[in-house]
Amino acid sequence: MNSTHSHDSSELITSGGYNTCPSCEACELTCSIQHIEFEYGSGDSAVLLNAEVPIYYCAICDIHILDYKAEEIKHNTLCAHFGVLNPADIVQLRKSYGMSRAEFARILGVGEASLNRWEKGINIQNYANDRYLRLLQDPNTMVRLKKLVAGQTSNTGTQTPAFRCLSLNSAVMDRQREFQLRLSI
Repeated sequence: MNSTHSHDSSELITSGGYNTCPSCEACELTCSIQHIEFEYGSGDSAVLLNAEVPIYYCAICDIHILDYKAEEIKHNTLCAHFGVLNPADIVQLRKSYGMSRAEFARILGVGEASLNRWEKGINIQNYANDRYLRLLQDPNTMVRLKKLVAGQTSNTGTQTPAFRCLSLNSAVMDRQREFQLRLSI
């Protein structure tokens, strides 16, 4: 992911993620909000996105540093570009129902690791899962989903049904082979 920075800084920020320069360990970092452009994707599908992010500057070694907050802003810009919920929105949705991540993932029928990656901004959920999450913003939908999951659990004893492959008996398989042979002759 390429980034270009415009270094005509706006107001200085006194608080931030860095206390010392990771390069020279000086404690003389300044932070300003700056406009950046960054590219997402590659080739013909690449897009150029814009964001306002905190950038730290060390005058001693003349480097600019993006911290976790800048990366979070870039991720949220990407979510906005795709039109999907950002990580904070997903966390807020889960917390609005007072659920742990494990419980929310179980109710949704998605892996807890997937939900964790969406909430932490490691991955972006696909459109189908994003639409599903948006439907759950309606409390009535969540009530119906909980009832559905409770019914599945009480009927089977487990939440996820164990699907198995049915084997065809040999007489059925022989008839299928005969049919295929006749067609190919």
